[in-house]
Amino acid sequence: MKVDMSPAAITARLKEVSRLADLRPEMRLHCKVDMSPAGVTRRLRQVSQLRDLCLELGRLGAASRRRDAG
Repeated sequence: MKVDMSPAAITARLKEVSRLADLRPEMRLHCKVDMSPAGVTRRLRQVSQLRDLCLELGRLGAASRRRDAG
């Protein structure tokens, strides 16, 4: 599935997420991000692993399409 990455589509998604967000004062702490060195490192590792997985899935999909077309 291709995701529309046009500025208008991204703006629409951000507006929808904002509309759905629970911003009541008692819920504010639920969205706090751990900015400690360990927290940042943990998120960077996780994002790096997700990127590697996405790249591998893309390679596997491309190889499968080439195999099916040939």
